[in-house]
Amino acid sequence: MAEPTVDQLREYIDHLPQIYKDVLIAFPRIDPNRRRGDAAVIDRHAFFEHKLKSFDSALRDWDIRQAINALCDAGILDTNEFSSLFPTEVGERLITLLTGHEPKVYTIPELPAPTW
Repeated sequence: MAEPTVDQLREYIDHLPQIYKDVLIAFPRIDPNRRRGDAAVIDRHAFFEHKLKSFDSALRDWDIRQAINALCDAGILDTNEFSSLFPTEVGERLITLLTGHEPKVYTIPELPAPTW
């Protein structure tokens, strides 16, 4: 499957309901120093603590979990056995377009060959 263009991602964002935007926006709000591919554990507490746009007292944990599951089913987020969420490459691009926050890219330096 071809990677979506920036225009396609922007159009997608225009039609994305706020709860899905809020899940994606939560990544840099929960950890402003997150690196590309870093996981986050997102729950209702994190949503409200970080003052997301669609604060709604009627919103329940199950609503957020359903939104997260839908984003996983769409290939925008991924999860592991520890219930951590990882943005896929498309998810990272959507987060960047929504927030303007470009996650840091970090690679560890190459290990020098032993000289002994």
